[in-house]
Amino acid sequence: MGAFDWLLPGNDRKLAAIAYAGRESASAEAARRRRERHRAHGIPKAATAGQAWERPDDVVRDIRGPRRS
Repeated sequence: MGAFDWLLPGNDRKLAAIAYAGRESASAEAARRRRERHRAHGIPKAATAGQAWERPDDVVRDIRGPRRS
């Protein structure tokens, strides 16, 4: 009966602990990939938006010249 022990109920947690030891869970992997994707796309996107926001100020500064205090 030793060959079919894996079919018997009751030792699912033990089998999972042995079979998947050291592996990342699917939900942990999905969360990690979301964080990586956010960092890869969010930071450059925010930088581009910031540059676009400052660009009109640069154009005005070029036309009027430097600010006088």
